[in-house]
Amino acid sequence: MIATDRSRLHRYCQRLRASAKTTGWRTVVNQLVASLWWRIDPRQAPMRAVMRENDSFDARFGTDTRGEMSLENAGIAAAEAALGNGVYRAIPASHFRAALQHLDIRFEDFTFLDYGSGKGKALLLAADYPFKRIVGVEYSPLLHETALSNIRRCQNQSKRCNELQAVLADARTYDPPGDPLVCFFFNPFDSSVWRSVLGRLQASFAMNPRPIHLVYVNVRDVAELEDIFPDFPIFIPVVRTKTCRILSAGAGTH
Repeated sequence: MIATDRSRLHRYCQRLRASAKTTGWRTVVNQLVASLWWRIDPRQAPMRAVMRENDSFDARFGTDTRGEMSLENAGIAAAEAALGNGVYRAIPASHFRAALQHLDIRFEDFTFLDYGSGKGKALLLAADYPFKRIVGVEYSPLLHETALSNIRRCQNQSKRCNELQAVLADARTYDPPGDPLVCFFFNPFDSSVWRSVLGRLQASFAMNPRPIHLVYVNVRDVAELEDIFPDFPIFIPVVRTKTCRILSAGAGTH
């Protein structure tokens, strides 16, 4: 254990020296101070808990979903990365399951569709439910390839849906399947992309009426997007908590 800790410390010091050569020691020190404050700031306690939970998931299932990655580092141009809120972050299992508990549906009748599926964490979690099939839409090739790898590697013996598909596509131009849908959003993009996606879902419903449930999760506050949904009145508010919002179209037909 002591040798392992020393090895980690050595690698960490090497990264600091490499970063200092590029940005200077003042920048490195400022980053260290900011990192230390983040670790002790009580306002960041929920996010620290999320990161610990994500680490535990990967350790259990042999996957790579944890951590944060800027979308620019994931191969997305700066302007486009800003539309995706700038960063990849995995959904914690507790938030995912708490959100789906609000759905009063026969999961077998629905396709689960994750917008901004990243490394595939929500797809892996959705496999614990008996969905008809599970689809993730991601526009970063790097994150998409990681999702494909995670789907292959995940050692979950209790999954109830085996049809998982990761799709490399732009959510703004992606045409949703014609099945009854549970559309999952873990705060994946800004209001302009939300409007494009909701517009496509609304048009898809008009052409093919069927139940479509929107499940929006934001670990900070769903009120950040409060002004968007009234512009798409076919989606009726069903559930509202601080971190989860569910809206439904055609719910009476299932």
